[in-house]
Amino acid sequence: TSYDDDDDDDDDKDLKKRRRRRPEVVVVRSDRSGVGKSEHVADLARRRGLTVVKFPLSGVLARAEIVDALAALKLDDDTGSRTCLHVDLGQTSDVLLAQILLFELALFGMVSGSVLRNRSVAYAPCALLCVEVANTTTGNVLSDAPGGLVDLFAAVDIDWDNLHRFAVSNQRTSPIQKVCNYLRLLDNDNGDNHPYLTFKDDDENSQDDEPSQDDDPSHVRRTRAEVIEARACAELIRSHFAADVTYRTVDVFVRVLASQLDTLTTSDFFGPVALEEVVQFYPAFRGQLLRSLVAMTRRFAVQSVEAARTAQRRSEGAVREGAVREGSSAAPSTAPAAQEDIVAWSTSRHVLLVLQKGGGLGVLYQNREDVPRDVAEVYEQLGSEPLEDYHSFSSDDLVHKLDRIVSAKATHPPIPRNYVMTADALLKMALLFVRLEAGIPAVVVGEAGCGKTSLIKFLASRADLPKDNVRVMDFHAGIGQREIVAFVEAADRKAKEEEDKQVWCFLDEANTCEYLSLVTEVVCQRSLLGRPLHRNLRFLVAVNPYRRRTEEALTRTT
Repeated sequence: TSYDDDDDDDDDKDLKKRRRRRPEVVVVRSDRSGVGKSEHVADLARRRGLTVVKFPLSGVLARAEIVDALAALKLDDDTGSRTCLHVDLGQTSDVLLAQILLFELALFGMVSGSVLRNRSVAYAPCALLCVEVANTTTGNVLSDAPGGLVDLFAAVDIDWDNLHRFAVSNQRTSPIQKVCNYLRLLDNDNGDNHPYLTFKDDDENSQDDEPSQDDDPSHVRRTRAEVIEARACAELIRSHFAADVTYRTVDVFVRVLASQLDTLTTSDFFGPVALEEVVQFYPAFRGQLLRSLVAMTRRFAVQSVEAARTAQRRSEGAVREGAVREGSSAAPSTAPAAQEDIVAWSTSRHVLLVLQKGGGLGVLYQNREDVPRDVAEVYEQLGSEPLEDYHSFSSDDLVHKLDRIVSAKATHPPIPRNYVMTADALLKMALLFVRLEAGIPAVVVGEAGCGKTSLIKFLASRADLPKDNVRVMDFHAGIGQREIVAFVEAADRKAKEEEDKQVWCFLDEANTCEYLSLVTEVVCQRSLLGRPLHRNLRFLVAVNPYRRRTEEALTRTT
């Protein structure tokens, strides 16, 4: 909305009305990431019957651009009365300016711009203004910032509650219900003689690919899965994790395990008829397979998250001890220090147990010695063969192995003659594919030109994705919010056009951009400025590693 000098009297009346309709303001913060700040905001809005509109505020701030972005939300008195404006306050070049802008929103429902521009004021009224404060390695964005946003408005501190606020779906076919039904089987009888679970919902028209029971062996028991309440689900999850597991880790665990259980439930290869002979010789096979899937998925979910959290805690300790001193040219930056502490690929000791789309069980690893004995036993019982040495495989054999993991088709595209597959690349692609299948974003770290883009494009080609369903955006310092929004909107439209196909979005060198808060919302929260994105969108992010310069290098530069 713009205002002209000729309408001063009307403007004064409108301003008085808007002052009387000041929104309720809540500042949401926490002592760590992944404990549910965004979910708390969504819950506040839901209880008030409001629609959430998300607005990122991070990076390099310029009033003119913020005025334009707020105006693009198209909020007026009518829509604003039904809106919760969720401001995602991330790391920014000017925290004080960010707080001033939020004061203007809270007190007047508008942000003023430059009088030299056509749009001098952006009007963005709302019933509830929630400011989510991003975490940093030393606290949060407002920890040491000037200003008094937290002092003037209600602040809600979200602490880790050990899943006491755990909310679950009541749909029997939801990922959390599938996972918890199988975890309950393990807790009740160790899963050795468990029935085959069916997950048909009450809806008669429910579409489910579960196999028919007509040809089941006589000894097979099929039991309908239960709808487990939230408190019981939380207890089942807690029993398989340490006390300080975050919601983010639980989400990864549930999504990946549910994806694997879908294959276990629907695949003819793992059905009662196919496994009848195996079960005769190894009666506890399915229980052992289930235990191995749970254990390896837990390891998969915890591994990278715990490494990052350990690096954060180390950084916090260094700051408290004064290891980082202001004004010292040799003082390390906390961001590069944290990134250097993340476990390197060469020492990560990845082991992946996966139910292959093309049938069969796959065990992938860097070193055979890292494979747990019970996992090796499950593989050998099913295939009567010892674990393979992938380093002895030819390039074509490795590609065929990848094809069985990512595709259910009997025939596959020709293998490009100029592409050489290695055992290392196979494991990386399999790890990426497992995350993408479960709807979990993946971050790839590597120097520019090391082959990140070609690896992802090759994986997509073997996973039956059309070329147009793999979208790549090359980031650089000049990329702005408009370009990011346009790219994601185009990918979202493509996903809606093809309901049966995934659309992969590859954000290359994303850490060179100043709008990481917006990228985080898109990739991690699967929304664009508060608007939910299509369920078939998958996100991969490539970042270049930081390098901390030595004192000698700094001396040579100067």
